[in-house]
Amino acid sequence: MIVLDKALKNRSSITFTNTNVIRRGPVKDANVTALDVVLYDRKNNYGLSIRPRYSKIFGASGYDGYSNEVKVGKVSGKWQWFVDNLVQSDTYNPNDMGYLAVANKINLQGEVSYNIFQPAGKFLSQRYVFDVLQSYLYKPFGYQITEFKPSLFWLFENFWDLSLSVPVEPFWYYDYFDLQTPGKKLKR
Repeated sequence: MIVLDKALKNRSSITFTNTNVIRRGPVKDANVTALDVVLYDRKNNYGLSIRPRYSKIFGASGYDGYSNEVKVGKVSGKWQWFVDNLVQSDTYNPNDMGYLAVANKINLQGEVSYNIFQPAGKFLSQRYVFDVLQSYLYKPFGYQITEFKPSLFWLFENFWDLSLSVPVEPFWYYDYFDLQTPGKKLKR
């Protein structure tokens, strides 16, 4: 495993990661390369992150795949937000030295949050969030799920905390992975 990381101005950074697994005999070998670029403006109000990845499995039935995530948002102040796009090909596989439960997806996500960082009453801090997720299957392209998720986080003065999240899927959706059979989907 090789990791090269460079801190830049204003909390920004760039990181290159490469992992290799080389085995003896006819067992597959693997390589995964990743780049993480995180940029913030001078006042640290807004951020942009770009995270491309490439995986290659070597051997008689070798294959390659990719993943890319682009996220932009407001990262400071009482009101914060972000929009995010994640694309993972059906053959992206970093699992020789990492863990990915499910690839083969396209996610579009947005979030708005209201944050109270100063102590108020019995709370040390508070966070109220509304999140929207739209997900598709990458190959074959197909609708997967729409989810709305309001949530809250309260940190009390005794350092206990309470988190509450209520995910709502208002439409029928397809779970392509629960049946663990290629080509089959479960309607929920």
